[in-house]
Amino acid sequence: MRRWCFGLLVATVVSGVGPAVAGDPIAGKRVWETNSCPSCHGVDGRPVVPGVPDFSKGDSMIKPDSRLIESIAKGGRIMPAFRGLLKPQQMIDVVVYIRTLRRR
Repeated sequence: MRRWCFGLLVATVVSGVGPAVAGDPIAGKRVWETNSCPSCHGVDGRPVVPGVPDFSKGDSMIKPDSRLIESIAKGGRIMPAFRGLLKPQQMIDVVVYIRTLRRR
């Protein structure tokens, strides 16, 4: 039993999966709106600007949270980088919020 638990711990650390951090979608929506994200990504997650990810579609949201947070931090083709402008928790909150925009 102990070997199995240790193996799981090692696999978790090696895979880069860290402890879960809860996000607040209501706070994420405020950050989203305050930083003018809807001007490109749309109010409902459907892009207004060509080439911007469509957060209302499942295929745009298959990336893990860590990759989405990295995209927010580093920016993209036309998206500014938010590292230094947003706190890590705010980026987590935004990711939790944009996941609520997915259409069923």
